[in-house]
Amino acid sequence: MAKRVLTTRTERGCAGQTLVVLFLCWNFAMAFWLFLAWFGMADTAASSAERAGRAIGLYFVYGRILTYWILGAIVLGILILLTPSQTIIEEDDGQ
Repeated sequence: MAKRVLTTRTERGCAGQTLVVLFLCWNFAMAFWLFLAWFGMADTAASSAERAGRAIGLYFVYGRILTYWILGAIVLGILILLTPSQTIIEEDDGQ
């Protein structure tokens, strides 16, 4: 008598795969944007007032980038969780 083996695997549909790719692209784009903001600011300020203004401006820029990043990741993450993967059961006779 042959032993029956059941294996399960999960697969996302087209919408789920698209959302996962969009989620990864969103995170890459936000990290790149933060990188550009971080290293794109050259310290060419002459006076202490200019340095203080730059520090305040950078604070707002970083805050806005991180806010967009977090909100986008939350929305896309919820959409990914709402598109569940399909469970596929494969049967093998064990031979």
